[in-house]
Amino acid sequence: MYSFTALHCAISAGSGKSFWYFDEDHPVRVWVYDRITTKTYDYIMIGIIFLNCIQMALESPYVEPGSTLDLAIYYSDIGYTIIFGLEVLIKSFAFTFRAYIKNVPNQVRDVAQRPCSTGTLV
Repeated sequence: MYSFTALHCAISAGSGKSFWYFDEDHPVRVWVYDRITTKTYDYIMIGIIFLNCIQMALESPYVEPGSTLDLAIYYSDIGYTIIFGLEVLIKSFAFTFRAYIKNVPNQVRDVAQRPCSTGTLV
């Protein structure tokens, strides 16, 4: 049912407890790992990133403050920040934070997302 061997091989660099509590073979952690390592998850996240790029392209100084487009951009910024923040938490849970942050694509994504998130939260 659970692919403990795949989980153990994939996170051996970050093996140990996730969030100081969940062992590698914890059923919830294995279940989450099995879900986020699928191509479907990758395609969904790429789609969300693509939509985020379109939304960022709509931002301009010519958008009238308080307009419907301005409010849609503002609230979608908040939504994307929440989605990408949850992605970091979920992947940190499945892989441990150390293994997650050692992965170069994750570092690039986090560096690119941090200014967008900071701008939304400020």
